Amino acid sequence: TRTFGDGLIEKLFSNLPENTSVGNPVYSKNSPYIMAFDYLEETLFGPTFSVLAANIETGDIGEIAIDRDDTGYPSYSVKDDYLLYNGVDANFDVSLKRKKLATNKIQSNGSEELLVSGAKWGNWFANGKRNLLNAGNENKLRGISISPNPFSSILRINIESSSDQTLNFAVYNINGQEIILSSAPMLSGNNVVELPMRNLPQGIYYLKLMTKEGESGFTISKVEE
Repeated sequence: TRTFGDGLIEKLFSNLPENTSVGNPVYSKNSPYIMAFDYLEETLFGPTFSVLAANIETGDIGEIAIDRDDTGYPSYSVKDDYLLYNGVDANFDVSLKRKKLATNKIQSNGSEELLVSGAKWGNWFANGKRNLLNAGNENKLRGISISPNPFSSILRINIESSSDQTLNFAVYNINGQEIILSSAPMLSGNNVVELPMRNLPQGIYYLKLMTKEGESGFTISKVEE
């Protein structure tokens, strides 16, 4: 639909000072204009690392954790109230640290806290639910079975139909991208529809079936032949 974005790519910094670099950028979970990143400055006494954050709409830069000895690989918490990053514990072992954030999400608002010792490269996430089907039509199709699952080259759909109609189906990868969209005729009664899947790479997919009677969805997986 071309409504996701215009494809324009801009630099976060148009002119960095000499002997400095940025890396490991991560967006906040709830504000698409807030970003945290590692900042490296090479000095006569060696490299100095900081975890900074930016509001890319206003251009404001905030400090989260400065004068560090290594990269932080930051990650925002689910509610954007904390920032998680690499650190060391009291025994100088690798650990995960966190800091409470100010309401602007680009500055810290508290002391550094030890979260997990013996861990690094943390990524804050939460379990949730995502509605992939139209709520009014979900799971209204009857008498459906999918086989084999996992599949190698062909997926067979057994489906009952109350009339002669068309079965539309779509296959999505784990990123939500539609990779197959096709249709097949059905007669009244029991039908077996074979979907050729030989060209799909090994992995997990989502199959969505659609008729005039409703929609249903299934998680399917492809294995090597």
